[in-house]
Amino acid sequence: MFSSGDVPAAATQLAEAQALFDETNDMLGMSEVKIIQGILAGLLEGEAPAQERLGQLLVELEERGDPWGVGTTLHAMARLRTIFDDYEGADDLFSRSLEVSEAVGDDFMIAMTLTNSLYLHVWKGESQEARALASRVLELLRTTGIRHVLPDVLEACALLEADHDVPVQAAELAAAATAAREATALPMWPPAVARFERLLERLRSTLGEAAFDEAWQRGLRLGLDDISIDESSIALSQVPDA
Repeated sequence: MFSSGDVPAAATQLAEAQALFDETNDMLGMSEVKIIQGILAGLLEGEAPAQERLGQLLVELEERGDPWGVGTTLHAMARLRTIFDDYEGADDLFSRSLEVSEAVGDDFMIAMTLTNSLYLHVWKGESQEARALASRVLELLRTTGIRHVLPDVLEACALLEADHDVPVQAAELAAAATAAREATALPMWPPAVARFERLLERLRSTLGEAAFDEAWQRGLRLGLDDISIDESSIALSQVPDA
């Protein structure tokens, strides 16, 4: 239910899982449930109550000496920031999240925290740093086969290109993000949907419908190996017409 985007149903299932983990004294399972509940709280109640809940869990996990739990909770807190586009004063959170994930050494966690930081740098207008992070996370995806974060990486790159007056390439990347999201069958939470729709409206207005549609069709055919990023630019391979 969580992966399908059915938030109320997911909340019910998590409550049932929490009761089971509590009965069996499964602390790891309980921590995982509380982390997911924190994210769901953001969608059901708003960001502030969710951050408060996750902050309390973070203290518990730090006292327990659970580095994986700490890293995952920090990611969840940063992830809520990206979902709600709420980055003001969050630099330390994002930095610590990445630092802990790298110390844990879990590639999946590193990919998620790199992606969160990518959104932060795009929001701050730090294009060189954003491209460096995008390049790093895409290389990690190529070497590990992880695809969970690819839609968000491509969307962040589209936002970056739109902000730097490269609307055609931004539209191609937005289409690639959509194709990747469909391939991974991952939902977009409502605040993220609104952000993406604003981007598409902006690009349509800039390019016009015909040019936007052409770029969109090209972008739908882009694969991971068609995207090359360094600190100065994002380059997309020319994809032949279908």
